[in-house]
Amino acid sequence: EEGGVIRMFLFLTQAAHCVLAQNPNNQELARFYCHTQNNISRRLVLRQDPSVKRTICKSCFSLLIPGVSSTVRQRKRRHQRRTVVQCLNCGLSKRFPSKPDYKLWSEQPEALLENQAPAGAGTKGKPMQGRLWKEKSCWEWREKVVLSLCLKVPLEQPQLPQS
Repeated sequence: EEGGVIRMFLFLTQAAHCVLAQNPNNQELARFYCHTQNNISRRLVLRQDPSVKRTICKSCFSLLIPGVSSTVRQRKRRHQRRTVVQCLNCGLSKRFPSKPDYKLWSEQPEALLENQAPAGAGTKGKPMQGRLWKEKSCWEWREKVVLSLCLKVPLEQPQLPQS
């Protein structure tokens, strides 16, 4: 079930935070938890929330906590303010826009499925095409994979259309 995978993600994130809160020298254990979380999300083709991705270094998978494992600076370049987060373990820098009115795509109303146009709208009676159809089939397949992993039952092979 997908809820179990989400609970596992939350547990791994909270475990990494708790380990570093108790002892900041436990960088390796927190890194292991973050690396495990990333491996699971890649294997199951799950998208992580941007707020979670921003707290994990892409290079060494350490948890980016300001003052403990990272430094946070405000930079201004060509009239654009940016927040620069630098990992203290590997030196990788992440840059994020610092505009007060900036919103991530996932936070915008257009990103929600209920605010998007219906599948048949504007396609002149044709079935769902392109990206929307691919996303829907990927979601259905992912749900089957997650259910088969949680219930420990063999996964049936997808049926290819006959031509």
